[in-house]
Amino acid sequence: MKKPFNWDRMIYIIVLVMLGGLLGYYGYVKLLLVRADGQILFENIDVRLTADSRIMKYYVEEDDTIEQGDTLFSYRIYYLPGSTTNANYNDWMWIDKEIYNLENRIAQDQIIIDKNAQLIADINDKLDRMQQEVILDVLPKDQLESAQTQLANLSAQSKQMSAEIAQANNMIAVLYNKKSVLLPSPSGGNNEFANSSIINALTDESGMKEGDNYFISPIDGAVNRVYTGQFEVALKQDEIIALRSTKQMYIKAFIAQNDAQYIHVNDVVDVDFPNGKSYKGFVKRFHQATYTLPPEYQKNFEPITRDIAVDVYPVDSNNENEWQSFYKMGVKISKILYTTMK
Repeated sequence: MKKPFNWDRMIYIIVLVMLGGLLGYYGYVKLLLVRADGQILFENIDVRLTADSRIMKYYVEEDDTIEQGDTLFSYRIYYLPGSTTNANYNDWMWIDKEIYNLENRIAQDQIIIDKNAQLIADINDKLDRMQQEVILDVLPKDQLESAQTQLANLSAQSKQMSAEIAQANNMIAVLYNKKSVLLPSPSGGNNEFANSSIINALTDESGMKEGDNYFISPIDGAVNRVYTGQFEVALKQDEIIALRSTKQMYIKAFIAQNDAQYIHVNDVVDVDFPNGKSYKGFVKRFHQATYTLPPEYQKNFEPITRDIAVDVYPVDSNNENEWQSFYKMGVKISKILYTTMK
């Protein structure tokens, strides 16, 4: 007689195999694999100058699309490091800042004067009607008196601000006269150049001249942010404008501090995308300082986590176009421990 099939034993074996597989996978992930979350980002460039300067005009605005060779802004330099022609440079810088502050205050006061003029015109249009309504006992007299008081206050405020503007203009003229005595006329004319690196776009002093200069975009991309306003003084090493490349993509990955010892520059890592595809990347930059995790990666009701950040770039540059559609999306980075570097 044929023995019946032992389903209990089969189920027991299947369960053991599944448990063994799960334990093996858990051990592989926990003991042999470094994993991290990351975000797909466009390459950023921070534009700075190596000499103190004044931004004269922007030719772009935030979020504008730019191409390599476009003029981004013009700036003026009256003094270069190592130059002896402008001995009173610090005095000039102070004067220039004072002029900018006075011009800014004049602009703000003028806005208030213009608003007051509109309010005064509106009150005057209603004043005759309000007087008639008071005579006819339709409108309380205190409302008419309140409008007249407001009219007088607005007129007095505008008159005072106009006097302050005149005084500020006189001061600006004095400061310009002092600056012309301190400094000779700027030597040099227009000079177009572009000198940039991926991390910092620092202008080359040898390419700058005292006088007017123009900064040319080194990349195709877009304007992320404008830090220094038009006519403001930018000290050397101050960030002036931030750009993002629409061609070069990278991943900002956040490695747990206890796993940082296993990650090195040029290490090859696996990158798993939300659509299920996997790519190969390599670690190009290793940031020594810790970074606060983005909110989407921070666990609720737990202390704020600070991890080590690394920048991961595609091994195959042909993959960059595919990466662009995942801008700001989350990906998973993984690397087997003790693997050799690229």
